[in-house]
Amino acid sequence: MNSMTSIASKFQHIKLLVLDIDNILTDGKIIYSESKAEIKNFSVLDGLGIKLAQKCGIKIGAISARKSDVSMHRLNELKFDFASVGHKNKIDELVKYQTKMDISMHETAYMGDDILDLKIIEKCGLSFTVPQALFSVKREVDYVTVLDSGNGAVREVIDLIINKQKKKNIIKDFLKELK
Repeated sequence: MNSMTSIASKFQHIKLLVLDIDNILTDGKIIYSESKAEIKNFSVLDGLGIKLAQKCGIKIGAISARKSDVSMHRLNELKFDFASVGHKNKIDELVKYQTKMDISMHETAYMGDDILDLKIIEKCGLSFTVPQALFSVKREVDYVTVLDSGNGAVREVIDLIINKQKKKNIIKDFLKELK
């Protein structure tokens, strides 16, 4: 993991934030009801953070190795720019969407927690993980969040990006619109 001062300049270039879903947007637990319905926990802090990032012109995407209708419902609700589930080769999926959006690896931030995320973490411009991530992932990322997965970690990352890009005025304007 790098120090915050050594990664400060990387924040300036970020146009796209891509998230793993399970154990990043959720707390990593999957609960099945008696009727076999899947239940996951998502944080409203993260949800509002995603909306704020979009307001600041940052595109948001998700790539997960696991298919989940519950996850897709949440991503659609938040109007992600792209979502890809059921793909273990995450790097190829990312490149496909980057090409469509004309965004480079240098302009991409990624947040993941497991070995399937390592290829993207190695290539993207800025990388993040959560305290619950594997040690092998924590060792490779630029920043490990203070907040836990599914409990504001994504919001923490978004707030860092917005602050480092000096886009706080956009947030202030957004809050004024709510009044």
